[in-house]
Amino acid sequence: MSLQPAIGASLLKILNHVPGLVWSTDTELRLNFICGCGLQKLGLSSEQAQGIRLCEFLGTWDDQFPAIVAHRKALSGKPADCTLDYCGCLLRLKVEPHRDDEGIPIGCFTFAEDVTELTVSEMQTRHTRCLQDAIGKIHRAFEDLQPIEEQLHHCLDILLSIPWLSLQSCGAIFLLE
Repeated sequence: MSLQPAIGASLLKILNHVPGLVWSTDTELRLNFICGCGLQKLGLSSEQAQGIRLCEFLGTWDDQFPAIVAHRKALSGKPADCTLDYCGCLLRLKVEPHRDDEGIPIGCFTFAEDVTELTVSEMQTRHTRCLQDAIGKIHRAFEDLQPIEEQLHHCLDILLSIPWLSLQSCGAIFLLE
């Protein structure tokens, strides 16, 4: 069953500008409607994706895959969400049960928001905060009246505590008196 005629042309135009994807499935998790800017990013059309199983669309047959688990939860009547790394995009999924007139779930409605750029920005902000915090700690370490060797060890500990800083064996620093 396609939802496209029921949605209407005007709403469909709006949904095609959504940054990400909007889709619906039946109880067998077959896509019966999909739209959004994300389709163009993936090189797909709405028609190409309609009727295929969600696991095929996502490229996995793993029943424990977070997006599949979220859809099964929605089929049981409970909303669910998860994050999905899909074709180079990071999508935040909100999955809601699609119910019939008696309240029985007959499928899922999913909004997959593309948060790739937002996530990169959040990571850059965290890195900057972490680096500023480390610089502040190093500055305070040199305010203490400790021997230089202790200060340098403390600074090294501070630098090594930065989570995103990776160590590579590529050189050394020698201190001479």
